[in-house]
Amino acid sequence: DPQRVARYDQAVRPATPAGAPHDERPETVPYTLVAVAGADTPATFSVRVVNTLTDAQTNAVWSWKEAPTDLSVTGDLQRARAATMAPYARLSPSPALLAWVDAGSAARLNEGRREPPSASLFGVFGGRPAVEETLQLQLLRGVDDRGARTVDVTSIQGVQVKSHPFAQMLGQTPVQPSPLLDVVPADHLAVHVVKPSALLPFLNEGADFVGAAGGSATGKGVCYDLKKRYLARLGLSEDWLQRLLKAGVVKEMALFAPDLFFIDGTDVTVASRVGQPAVVAGLLKLVGVSGLGGGAIVAVPTTDGREAFWAMAGERLLVSTSRRELDLALALASDPAGSLGQSAEYRYMLTQLPLRDTTRMMVYLSDPFVRRLVSPAVKIGQLRRALARMRMEDLTARALRAAAEGVARPVTVDALRQRGYLPADLELAGLSLLADGRAASDVYGTLAQPLPLSDAPVTTVTAREAEAYKTYLDNYNRFWRQFFDPIAMRVDDMPDGGLEMTTFILPLVDNSLYTGLKEVLARAPDGGLDVPRFAPEPVLVLSMNLAEPAWTKVTGGMEELFRRFVHLSPAIMDDFGPALHLAVFDADPVIALGSGDILGAFGGNMARFRSAEMVQIPIALSVLTRPCALAIETRDPERSARFLRQAAAAAGGERGRRDREMSVEFYQVDGRNEWVYAFDVMGMVKLRFGIEITGRHLVIRNIPWARAGTLADVTPSPLNAARLAAYPAACVQQLPALYAAAMERERQAAMQGAARIFPIAYALDLPADKALAEHAALFGFSPVHPAAGTWTGDARGIASTTFGSIARQRQPALDRADAPAVGLLRNVERLNVSMQFEDEGLRTVLQWKTRR
Repeated sequence: DPQRVARYDQAVRPATPAGAPHDERPETVPYTLVAVAGADTPATFSVRVVNTLTDAQTNAVWSWKEAPTDLSVTGDLQRARAATMAPYARLSPSPALLAWVDAGSAARLNEGRREPPSASLFGVFGGRPAVEETLQLQLLRGVDDRGARTVDVTSIQGVQVKSHPFAQMLGQTPVQPSPLLDVVPADHLAVHVVKPSALLPFLNEGADFVGAAGGSATGKGVCYDLKKRYLARLGLSEDWLQRLLKAGVVKEMALFAPDLFFIDGTDVTVASRVGQPAVVAGLLKLVGVSGLGGGAIVAVPTTDGREAFWAMAGERLLVSTSRRELDLALALASDPAGSLGQSAEYRYMLTQLPLRDTTRMMVYLSDPFVRRLVSPAVKIGQLRRALARMRMEDLTARALRAAAEGVARPVTVDALRQRGYLPADLELAGLSLLADGRAASDVYGTLAQPLPLSDAPVTTVTAREAEAYKTYLDNYNRFWRQFFDPIAMRVDDMPDGGLEMTTFILPLVDNSLYTGLKEVLARAPDGGLDVPRFAPEPVLVLSMNLAEPAWTKVTGGMEELFRRFVHLSPAIMDDFGPALHLAVFDADPVIALGSGDILGAFGGNMARFRSAEMVQIPIALSVLTRPCALAIETRDPERSARFLRQAAAAAGGERGRRDREMSVEFYQVDGRNEWVYAFDVMGMVKLRFGIEITGRHLVIRNIPWARAGTLADVTPSPLNAARLAAYPAACVQQLPALYAAAMERERQAAMQGAARIFPIAYALDLPADKALAEHAALFGFSPVHPAAGTWTGDARGIASTTFGSIARQRQPALDRADAPAVGLLRNVERLNVSMQFEDEGLRTVLQWKTRR
């Protein structure tokens, strides 16, 4: 309408210039083919060109020897490959992809691997941020390992925060740890397996929930196959270990290690208290071990080309990946004065977290162990090995790129540099390429078989490394004000067949998340926390015991609301507290909170909020998106009901209060202790809340005519500050939404896996399954395909049988007849985590039960 355009002083500019032949489509489209041909390449081969949008295709025969040799097309070839890799590179930080699409990938060597802090409410209640900040496992920042090493590492001051006076705190309390812990060094990680038979479910993948939770926390769908790796390093097989445990000759076990770097490589020692020596001797012969006893140490060759070391000390059978670690354990067997079992620290912690008849295992991170982890030698050694690992990844990736361009294996580092595949700023001293394409370090081994830090002890460091450690130490010391203490975790069986993990951290680091929560939540022993049981069973229940200052703020806001719109006496606020509970019921929400899974309402990144917001935001969002019931304890239920009846009578006399554009109604339901509180906003939005007195709770429902939210009885929480519980079995209506959210994450994981596999398939001309195995051999880990399905394809592209290809992604539809449980809690019947503050520390209890 030119007249209307002119009337409103507008202008229309064509997207295509006038006269452009945009409507004329050519009959044919020319393609330029570039080939990298070797001596054994056939002189003639067929070419199939496929239109990925229409699936139209055409075939041609190319006699490539008639084409000219032209090295100037190398740039075209590299750009074409980069374009091919780009869609995959957007999905995964694979080193092999970076070698194609990012010429400056070596710059990531100085970036470290630290990710922004993230903490869901579930993780906060479980103590995860506290454990992470205590251990501080991230790399030193802003420095590499190049330069003259002139500074003696012993001259660098480490953590100076003092320890608790454990001997004084223990006093005369009689505590006798297991004698097996007398061979565990005090400065090592210790895992005391009280019931060795409990290891069988874990070895048989019975602890899927633990693995799934770890994958959910880290966001990584990869497998390092640590169980197989460390059994091989100990000279064992899983079948042999199964036989040993099933024979019942192992009474208890203790595993210890000098650090937590199991992925990057560490030493592991296992001490077992055994009976029936003849049975044990027969089983040991199956793994080639004989001649134990009399102080002898037997070296057993392992499948990875190294040795494992075995010894007997009384009734204790010791096996280690390191002769040095075994010698240390044997020395403690003779004189246990410096062992963990004899330390006042461990004995005191057993008074706080004693072993029970139901205990499966105890994991203990001692004060000396944490100090060791954050010491200059370990932190700088960790940095050096991480840099070497990233350089090996980069070298492996660039060797793959060379293979894709016709450079045959084996190839040397010098040859790659001469051909221009390695950037000048990539430091590769001490690195080489093996005949099968794996990168190897003279100091740290290969990516698939890394060597422990103890094989490369740090004695001298550069000035920049020393300064980087000082910066790290300054930041670390900010978390500690007075004492520096250990972490204990105990796993127990529950009467109903579930499992319980209790974590005790003393003292708690000076963490803003917990500092704020201390102001909001009650502390032990300020009363218990009784959690109401709702009917029908909710999907989630959040319970909190609020401290008095927090209640003052909460009731202050409610008092203003009630005073402004309803004649409700402020005195009712004196009845409330200290606990409140939010139950979220099954529904198919329009808005998905957080990740969209069952913990979505409480699964966002709480680290970005203040303590009050951490509590208020999940509650507010849940109330606005799905059926909820808020139960508030009242100290005098009858008095609270009387106040509500009086308010309803006053409100009825005024036919509701109006303030500007908002009107409010408050009335009683059928003479019962039930009321409806209704808001009308400008005649467009009306919100109704049902209020009811049930037992000793005032219950507020956001859908008053629904019966969801009826209170049955109460169950005491293990701890008194807060509790978050999930009941996946209650999900019926929202199952399609949960399924869609879970499939979205699994599709993304499948695409990320395809992105890791594709450059290997492309470079080495391998099918997907062989490319997957090659990835594990080259990089030390392999992506794991989620859900049912596998990866298929070859050098032309990798796709998932379930989720499609990068260009054509898809998700499976929900089959209601099958109605699978999906996501992190796919096999979990119930899950809850509770917490409380004790003195300067934190105690958490995680309970879960899997479906049978």
